[in-house]
Amino acid sequence: MTQDTKPSTREVLTNATFMVLFAAQFTENIGRSISGLALEFLIFGLTESPLLMGVLSIIWLLPFVILAPIAGALADRFDQRKLMFYSNIVSAIASLGFVIIYLFNDQLTQIHYSVGQPVLNYLNVAGQPIPNYLHVLWPLFVLCFINSSSAAFFFPSRNAYTRLIVKKKNLLIANSVGSSVFQVATIIGFVLAGLLAAKSYLLSFIGDASTFAVSGILIGVIFFIGKKSPEVVREKSKNIKQEMKQFKEDIAVGYRTIRKHPKISYMLLVFSFITFSFGAISVLFIVILQGEMGLGQTWYGI
Repeated sequence: MTQDTKPSTREVLTNATFMVLFAAQFTENIGRSISGLALEFLIFGLTESPLLMGVLSIIWLLPFVILAPIAGALADRFDQRKLMFYSNIVSAIASLGFVIIYLFNDQLTQIHYSVGQPVLNYLNVAGQPIPNYLHVLWPLFVLCFINSSSAAFFFPSRNAYTRLIVKKKNLLIANSVGSSVFQVATIIGFVLAGLLAAKSYLLSFIGDASTFAVSGILIGVIFFIGKKSPEVVREKSKNIKQEMKQFKEDIAVGYRTIRKHPKISYMLLVFSFITFSFGAISVLFIVILQGEMGLGQTWYGI
């Protein structure tokens, strides 16, 4: 192996564009950890319902399954920098939505007086007011889905752009760095999330929106210092209908590849099953820590 073909960690770490992308990913991952923990504790604090915790987990994971083929096709067709930038904008808007819902929590909560019927797993006591958080929960679930959907578009775009700005010989190192960033940011993010949530959920959601704003600014820097994604040469569409047809054909290529390689199908099924299983189980830690042991957000973050 010659010096030109030997992987170099130094080349990866001195790649300015990659390091800015590294910082954007690091900041974004912290933000998602902060909002994720705050949402879990907020919903459990309002409803004390393990079922709704599981629903939240499914809503968060669902876009990564149903939108992955679309996100991959878009990442191949368009400028990945723009997709990452728009993803951060959408996430920031969703996070600001969390702030608004939290600020108007009292106004959105409906107070019912018991007539012998349960409301959101609360057992009514005659004459006692029962809060109904329906109009708090469904906006939070919708915003959570939007936030997660933007992440489903960010990650394949980041991977595709990494292949453009990093030499082929260094891709393994770059991917390892990216994976390490995700793990470290998740650890730091959950510690910060626990501390912020213990102080105020409002601080958590504001901090979350701020991280996406910072990440978006860093992606904006890449427009000036990074390579422009090469334009994909395609037959020009005559109308929207033809454009959609070509887009569906791009997605179909991925499904045909999966069918031709059963091992890929098997791994995808196993990955999806494990992801949903662990996602559904992990929320039970909050139920145990807060509901059973009386420990707060800081402990969960730790």
